[in-house]
Amino acid sequence: HGYEMLPLQRDEIKVAAIQKVNFPVDPADPKPGILKNLDLMLSLTVEAAKQDCQLMAFPEFTLTMGRVEGEVFSIRWTRDEFLKVAITVPGPETDAIAATAKDHRCYICFSSYTQAPDWPGHIFNSSILIGPAGDILFNHWKAYIGHPGFGASYTTTVYDVLDEFLARYGRDAVWPVSITPIGNIAGYVCSEGFNPEVARIYAIKGAEIICRNFGGGGKGLRYGRYPILFRGDCAGSQVWGIYANTGTLEPGDPETSFHRSS
Repeated sequence: HGYEMLPLQRDEIKVAAIQKVNFPVDPADPKPGILKNLDLMLSLTVEAAKQDCQLMAFPEFTLTMGRVEGEVFSIRWTRDEFLKVAITVPGPETDAIAATAKDHRCYICFSSYTQAPDWPGHIFNSSILIGPAGDILFNHWKAYIGHPGFGASYTTTVYDVLDEFLARYGRDAVWPVSITPIGNIAGYVCSEGFNPEVARIYAIKGAEIICRNFGGGGKGLRYGRYPILFRGDCAGSQVWGIYANTGTLEPGDPETSFHRSS
């Protein structure tokens, strides 16, 4: 194939694209909301593991959802509010996810607003993969914010700090691919997929499975052009794709990302 890979553990794998409720997080007191999201995330991971899934993909805002305003969610937080909400990686939340991944011998790809001790004052919108050994296999920073002024404009991308990033981690970390015995896995967040080059970059680097942590809702996002574009990107780049959306506002849907409970 021309890229690095490991011998596969099995000829076929089973994956789960988990459309979970993302409960709003209050920046004034973020821990209860984050814990509620984490508890639901872990319980759904266990349920998927019981169905013999080896890879679980979660949507954008898996742990750190914005407030609900009317019938839509908002992430119009201040920088200080983002810093209060963003989880630390590694930290207690990733430790809990890692313990579940170890217990059930699975891979978990999720998205959250994050921060890191070695990047003080920076906020990232990350796609994170944790493996069955409990290790963080990648922590990819969302490279395209998509909607300036929507709060995401406070987040740092690799390209904002490219020289320092390359000096610390090397060029290969800009678009990370994790080489695993269930296939080579990459992940990206929501509007990064508005650019077909993202899937192409990952494919060139040897990705065989791409997890897209999508944050949306509404019939147009769930059934409309974005899933179709993702399928096209994966087909054109000859990779498998897992599209995990946050849900819809449609009546009768089993889950919705815009849940009003606190």
